[in-house]
Amino acid sequence: LDIASGEYTEIYSIPFDRTPPFTGMNAVGINPVDSIAYGLMRLSTDAAYLVRFDAQNVAFLARVPELSAAGGVDDEGTFVWEKRTHLYAIYGIAEMEGFASPDDAVDLSQINPVVSGLTNVSDIATVRVDLGDGEGSYAMGVTPGRQLRIFGYDDPMGVWSVALTDSDGSTAGIPETDFGAAWSHDDRIYFGANSGAGVYEVLIDTIDLDAGTATARKVANSQATAWNDGTTCIGIDVPPPTTTEPPTGTTTTTTEPPTGTTTTTTDPPTGTTTTTTDPPTGTTTTTTDPTDPTDPTDP
Repeated sequence: LDIASGEYTEIYSIPFDRTPPFTGMNAVGINPVDSIAYGLMRLSTDAAYLVRFDAQNVAFLARVPELSAAGGVDDEGTFVWEKRTHLYAIYGIAEMEGFASPDDAVDLSQINPVVSGLTNVSDIATVRVDLGDGEGSYAMGVTPGRQLRIFGYDDPMGVWSVALTDSDGSTAGIPETDFGAAWSHDDRIYFGANSGAGVYEVLIDTIDLDAGTATARKVANSQATAWNDGTTCIGIDVPPPTTTEPPTGTTTTTTEPPTGTTTTTTDPPTGTTTTTTDPPTGTTTTTTDPTDPTDPTDP
């Protein structure tokens, strides 16, 4: 994702007709432990798997209950994903054995959720921050109704929903749309609007779980997308704010662009396209799933 133009650039494609063929891929995240991409893949048999992948290979790690649009990998190397009203977690994925055949993957199709509660988000990203009860691990997503859903899957455990507003307390600057690309970087969290309205940062230090409020701000442009997902580049520096020094008596404008990735999946047989910009801007991931139009918001 080019922050200035809001346009995407392809990195590589994964064809739908590879062996074994698949019909959907989403909930992608780059694991900070091994810097490898992970995600959920649904095969033509409708079975869904946690996979480890790159441009050439896909390794099957575990069968899961079903495909989800919302997922990612936290700083500890835990893969978390949301489906309907449940949040699931698989720990230590970097150490899990991967197989060329899905038949050899461990069966976690009956896995129990870590926490259950509110939903209606199209993607989640993770942060480890203090929201008032000490540092904990949280997965967050934004609904089309300008609500931030927060899943606490460590300590504390729980599910919260807070209303998002601009810094002036209004909601006019926050679009009512799906936010299908979510990613985090250095304890900051970003959400890309599918409508093309831009990339928004939820300011962590404004989240008030008791009051049920938080502040969001637009930080970059973005292209309109439909079936998408978000992740971030690992181990890159956050670009410094771009500040224009004006003449005396004028306003100073500071822009703080986010870091992140975007992957785009097209209809078969063209495959899945991953797009990005060069570091230090980072990457965001956009993935489509043409066979399941109800999946991104997990109703």
